[in-house]
Amino acid sequence: MLEIFKRLSVGLSLIMLSLGFFLLGILPFITRLPGESAMAPAIEKHYYVVGTAASVFAGTVFFVAACIYFRRQESGVKRQKLEYD
Repeated sequence: MLEIFKRLSVGLSLIMLSLGFFLLGILPFITRLPGESAMAPAIEKHYYVVGTAASVFAGTVFFVAACIYFRRQESGVKRQKLEYD
């Protein structure tokens, strides 16, 4: 029973990290004012895009890690069922 909670907590942590980084990356697009991009200097726009891309990339990496984790756990459960039968 304790092993199930450990597996579930690791998987949910990876999903929460994924959502957090992804939302952090797209948050500037949601909260930006319409005329704000015209007033910002060119160098700020580059930092803005790099930070957003890095955050979205980190979220994607965590999401892929969560998918791989859940697939490995699923195959492990199937393997355990076969051993017990």
